[in-house]
Amino acid sequence: MKKIMIIGAGWEQIPLIDNAKKMGYYVIATTQWSVNQLNADVVYKVDSRNIEELEKIYNCELPDAITSDECDYSMYAVAYLTTKHNLPGPQLETLTITNNKYLQRKILVDKGLTSIKQPEFSLCWNYEQAVSEAEKIGYPVIIKPLDNRGSIGVIKVSNKESIKNAWLTAVVNSHSRMCIIEKYIEGDTITVEGFFDSKQFNFITVSSKDTYKDNKNVAKILYYPGKLSQSQIGLVKNYSENIVKAYGINFGFTHFEFLIEENTDNIYFVEAANRGGGVFISNVILKSITGYNFTESLIRMSLGEKVLIKSLELKKKAIMYFFSPLGKELPEQISNSNILAMHINATKNKEMGSTDDARSREGVVILEGDKFEKLLVDAADIEHRIKALDTEYVHVF
Repeated sequence: MKKIMIIGAGWEQIPLIDNAKKMGYYVIATTQWSVNQLNADVVYKVDSRNIEELEKIYNCELPDAITSDECDYSMYAVAYLTTKHNLPGPQLETLTITNNKYLQRKILVDKGLTSIKQPEFSLCWNYEQAVSEAEKIGYPVIIKPLDNRGSIGVIKVSNKESIKNAWLTAVVNSHSRMCIIEKYIEGDTITVEGFFDSKQFNFITVSSKDTYKDNKNVAKILYYPGKLSQSQIGLVKNYSENIVKAYGINFGFTHFEFLIEENTDNIYFVEAANRGGGVFISNVILKSITGYNFTESLIRMSLGEKVLIKSLELKKKAIMYFFSPLGKELPEQISNSNILAMHINATKNKEMGSTDDARSREGVVILEGDKFEKLLVDAADIEHRIKALDTEYVHVF
């Protein structure tokens, strides 16, 4: 029986593990989550950024393949180990780029891809520079960690008096202790999902978002496919194809983020990742709306098999709906035939979460169907019923 090592497994990677098991493989998982809730043959408790410890596990288990999904840190570890041990996988230099927001921006400039609009940006490593660059760019600006994820440590700054706190917040949440400062652009964020098979890049779909009223950096609802015009979809498709080439992406999932400016409809590149979209996007939502199992293809490619995606067609709609409930337990009566997945990361007696960053969104439900209007009604009803309960919540998938 062939062995597959899945790095950084958590609740978002449950479908990846389940697919590998159904395909008949022996699964070795590493995690910082609950060991008992992973359907793997063996589970190691280890941080995905601890590459030395992951190397020891590799040498002990000698897997035939190494993979992960939906996590930048895990994918970097995958790229490191597959590069070192000559296994199929993403490029290490590519994951270095996609784990560094400044490199992503600078490489597009260096390669002359000026047709891909970007907010004016600068790299900052001290407070004085943050002040200077903010004044050059012009308020408001966004200050964000160079190498973190999930909108963690990202703050909008409207004046000089607010810079110090924002800079310190970005620094403490940045592994490199550096940050990027960029022009704040009012608009709507969209994401692009893709997959590079054994031959070429496949553009899959675009999503659009509704954000929280008090923080437009954090999503409340995601729509698949997104509410964009055909010309807008064509433009971000072209942008994505050029970014894939510029970064040397040639393996597996891609997840890109763009921003459509309010009033002008100009589209700006924000960031890119050589991984699947998190919170079940790549392993549940994409399968639902296309009927194609990309997760299975990722596993097969990791084992050295040739995978060619011949055609893709969007067959359904899906939404991802976030909420911040009190700690609850999901009883049998809260069910809906449209539910694809649900997860709650809450504790008992916890008050309603804020929307400071992605960590505050304690609950998420993903639904599929034919009409967004019906899915939104169902999601709001589920949220209402959950908040009416008085027991602790558990993961449901």
